[in-house]
Parts: sequence; structure tokens; C-alpha cells
Amino acid sequence: MNIAFLGLGGNLGNRMVGLERAIRALEKEAGIVLQRSGVFETAPWGKDSTHQYLNMVLRLGTSLTPTDLLSVCQKIEKKLGRRRGSEQYEDRTMDIDILYYDDLCIDSKSLQIPHPRLHLRKFVLGPLAQIAPDFKDPIRHKKIKGLLKHCPDTSSITFVSFLKPKLICVEGNIGSGKTTLCRQLAKDLRYHFVEEAFEKDNLVRHFYQQPDMAMSVEFNFLLQRYFQFEKIQSQPKASLCDFSFYRSLWFAAVNLKKTEFKAFASQFRKLNDQLIQPDLVIMLNSEIGQLSKNIGKRGRKIEKDIGADYLSKLQKSYRENLLLPGIPLVTIDITSYTSMTTSRLTRHVQNVLKENFAT
Repeated sequence: MNIAFLGLGGNLGNRMVGLERAIRALEKEAGIVLQRSGVFETAPWGKDSTHQYLNMVLRLGTSLTPTDLLSVCQKIEKKLGRRRGSEQYEDRTMDIDILYYDDLCIDSKSLQIPHPRLHLRKFVLGPLAQIAPDFKDPIRHKKIKGLLKHCPDTSSITFVSFLKPKLICVEGNIGSGKTTLCRQLAKDLRYHFVEEAFEKDNLVRHFYQQPDMAMSVEFNFLLQRYFQFEKIQSQPKASLCDFSFYRSLWFAAVNLKKTEFKAFASQFRKLNDQLIQPDLVIMLNSEIGQLSKNIGKRGRKIEKDIGADYLSKLQKSYRENLLLPGIPLVTIDITSYTSMTTSRLTRHVQNVLKENFAT
């Protein structure tokens, strides 16, 4: 799979709906949308107009060639109502530009990659820096965050919101209540619920009895989660998971030796680059003592030897091994668990969605 960065923008009609329709069409005809930036409102570039633009950037996994991808993008633009005139900077319902395609450099009459003017445009660099600040431009040999910092464009760019999440992951330490919250959220939001059924994995039992099997256990989980997320990204339904792919990294940092973790992290990154990224991660944070009580109450045999020291190490790993840039993270502190905890958390998450996403 090749990785392309696409810039989307429009200033006519229902602009937010236009972006959503463009994304759905790209997912159907061009590949897998692995990550989406937020939506930014910007002034028209290169021409006076009373119509403000909404712009965003996508990270797309695709098997199409650059030329075929361009053809699909232009086809989608036309389908969404764009009419190309004689002027370069005219108002339009939708514009889809190929910004990068892997690290290729193409300079032909019909296609130029990287996009020749992206380094001059804040409305491109702003959302691009949100999801890929460390991507290095193959011509200018500078990272995106550096291009944005030195961009000569003085026009305004304002963050509006993220689009409605297609993938929400609930995370947290062992015993924090992830699955319980997910079940209720999926029901209320009408999302497809994907549960990590770790109890069915015999390797987990071996790990607690034989710590020297940690590498086998972690790689097994890495692949198991990879296949689950591959399935998620192949379906059009919005999904809600009680785990993220990043859990593999967080647990491996605790369970593996340094040399083992280095090799594991390298494989993790390669696989993660091919996967859809969550549009929102909800992190449940509880005190270690409370987590121990919760683990004891649910009475799982494979968890009976989990101690406070191990939970503390996991808590630290969650804080230190960060998510990819551009993934919104909401941390919810839980001081106690009662019969009302799940309903309270559900309301909190729904408020977060209303305030930060175009829902």
C-alpha cells in the first residue's frame, strides 16, 4: 500500500457536507482514509471572494498509481459539482489536490508531486502539520512543521472542528472500565462495537506463568489487533473499540527487555502506518488502588496475580508512549466507581463530541 496526502477544500454550498461526501467517495474509489486532520476555515487564496473555504488533509492508503489517483480525484470533484473554468483560483464546491505520494517526485504536464505551491499555503500546511508534522518534503528536505513555521503566507486560518468520528477507541489501564463504557457508548451513539476478547487467548495465561514468553505474547497480540483493525477499516460503519492498536506498544514497553522492545517498536510502526487511525481516543484514568479493587471484583483467574507495581508501570507507559500527532485525546479522571459511573461518563463523552466534532 502506498501513502498519499490529499488536500481537500471548498467554499461553495454546504462545505462541511461536501468534505464528508468527498471522503466517502475517496474511500469507495481510491483507497483507505487512514487519518483525517481537523477542518480549518481559511480566506480565499489568490483571489478576492466573499466565500470562505473549509480545508482539511487526509492520509490515504492506496494501491492506485499517482496518475490513476489524480483521475479519481478529478472524477470526484466533478461528481460533487465542481465546474472548471479558465481562472486558476475560482470558487469551487470541492478541490482535491495530491500533496504527496510516498516520497515520489513527479514533474509532468498533467501532474506535479509534491504539490508545487504547498509550501506557500497555510491552508495546506496547517492541517498537514496537524497529522504529519515530521513528514519530510522530498524536494525541499524540510519537515512540514518547519515549512509551516517559515511559510510566507499571512492569511488567517482558524480551526473549526473535527468531522464526526469514524473510529473511537477507549483506552486505559487494566480494570479502568473500558468495555463497560464502550458497550453503553456504542448503543447510545449507534456505533459498531468491537471488543478485544483477550480472555480467549491461551498465550496470556502462559505469560503470567512464564514471563520469558513475553515476546511471543506481545507479537501475538500485535497481529491479533492488526487483523481486527484491518477488518474495521474495510467496512463503512463507524466503530467504537475498547482497545487501540497503540495498546501493543504500551504493554510491550513494560513487558519486554529494552533490546526486544526496540525490535518490537520497529514492527509496530510499520504495521501502524498501514492502519486507520482513531479519530478520537478516550483515556480512562484511575488511581492504582481503585484499579486493583476493580480487578478483584470481576474475578478473572488470569488477572489474580496482577499487582499494584505492574499497574503503576503500565500507567507510566501509557503516559510516555504517545499517539500519532493529530489524534484527539480526551483523558477522563475517575475517582470512584458507582452504579452511575457509566451514565456519567457517557454524558461526558457526548458533550466532548458536541463541542469538538461536527456531529
